[in-house]
Amino acid sequence: MIFRKLIPAVLAIVFSTNFSPAALAAISVGQKAPALVVTDLSGEKVDLSDMEGKTVIVTLWASWCQPCLEEIPALRDFYHKYEDKGIDIIALSFDRPHDKKAVQKIAATVDYHVAIASEATTNGFDGTGSLPVTYVINDKGNVSDIFDDKPVSEKELVKAVFNN
Repeated sequence: MIFRKLIPAVLAIVFSTNFSPAALAAISVGQKAPALVVTDLSGEKVDLSDMEGKTVIVTLWASWCQPCLEEIPALRDFYHKYEDKGIDIIALSFDRPHDKKAVQKIAATVDYHVAIASEATTNGFDGTGSLPVTYVINDKGNVSDIFDDKPVSEKELVKAVFNN
């Protein structure tokens, strides 16, 4: 019975976030990172292609996703420890536009870029079947690691960024 009630909500989320299974399948380790141009919640234009030379963590999340919320402390701690080593983070929320206040509340607790996926002018990261998904983009602009279906830990990020 509960599943019957959840189906419309899940469908609404999927179709409101430009769901594209083909896009996720197309993103793999070793390839050039997809394009992403979005204005973050502080009003700064963020263009992933302008970040070459830095290691960038792109995390796909939503305010209603418990595992996504569980990984925020690890992302925040990792960013604080390593931002001076050329690390940047883009947290791309797949919340619906009417949930923007919840996203803003969470964004106020971190110092990295937080943006809403549906507001991106270019978004090659728009195809995920589950959240969270975290991509590590190396300083050459290539995908060097992907974490999905569970919160990424600070230890996993350190290993992915500094031991690859």
